[in-house]
Amino acid sequence: MKTTPLKPNEFTFGSLINACNRARNAEKAMEVLRSMEKNYNVAPNAIVYSSAISACARSEPPKPELALQLLQEVNATGTPANTVAYTAAITGCEYAGEWKESFFLLDRMRKEGVEPNEITMAAVIAACATACCTDSASKVFRMMKEDDIEPNEIIYGAAISCFRKAREPQRCLFLLKKMMKEELSPNAATLNTVMIALTDGTKKSDSERIMKLYKLMNSAHIDDHGQPNRYTYNILINYFADNHQPAAAEAFLDKMRNDGFKPDVNLYTATVTVSLVIVAYFRSIQQLFFPLV
Repeated sequence: MKTTPLKPNEFTFGSLINACNRARNAEKAMEVLRSMEKNYNVAPNAIVYSSAISACARSEPPKPELALQLLQEVNATGTPANTVAYTAAITGCEYAGEWKESFFLLDRMRKEGVEPNEITMAAVIAACATACCTDSASKVFRMMKEDDIEPNEIIYGAAISCFRKAREPQRCLFLLKKMMKEELSPNAATLNTVMIALTDGTKKSDSERIMKLYKLMNSAHIDDHGQPNRYTYNILINYFADNHQPAAAEAFLDKMRNDGFKPDVNLYTATVTVSLVIVAYFRSIQQLFFPLV
């Protein structure tokens, strides 16, 4: 009995390209894509193209030019690119730091009637963050309002990261308060980003706000995924050590251990060093005013 050999279809190639996408291997994804029609007479559809575009965007290093080329190809086939394809191309702009190109693609997809979603908008804001373009990030929020898109935790997280890189801690705090007012729960990464914004520059005047943020992370207002983690304690211990507050640094070392995180040698070194600096300082003062007879 003869059996009919199975032929690969769009789903077969889509699965293969998805595997390349997960491996961040753009070259292999392109090899599979080009072999579809050439070797198997299977035309790639919008979904297959979307996976290939994503593979190019997430490649190491990113290949945004190739992602944009594929986006043009899918439009040339007569099947308009979908939201996933555009979002993948915008993500490529994010990785490459090409924030202007991300706005161009967002404007283009809106003109073509392709609706952006929360992931699309978060990718545009993240592209703005790479260049610290806070005005452009704010513009995305206005565009979302026009498109009736409600910002979610991912969007707020990307915006907070943008303002942190621009050294605008007040805007970070404003966005954090706004997202919590909208009953969105920030995760530890977002809260740590706000904390970094407050500790950047090591100003003692921010200690009170930093402590309030730490207490918030431990409060009932924050879900489990927003609880302090190892990185939180790294930020706090280094901040208080840099500000010559050894007691606070030591207290957070204890809290870190109590929460099940093992401090590394650098944290111990920072805490011990600042303690020695304080001791040396007071000894110099003592010798100045009470010299040995």
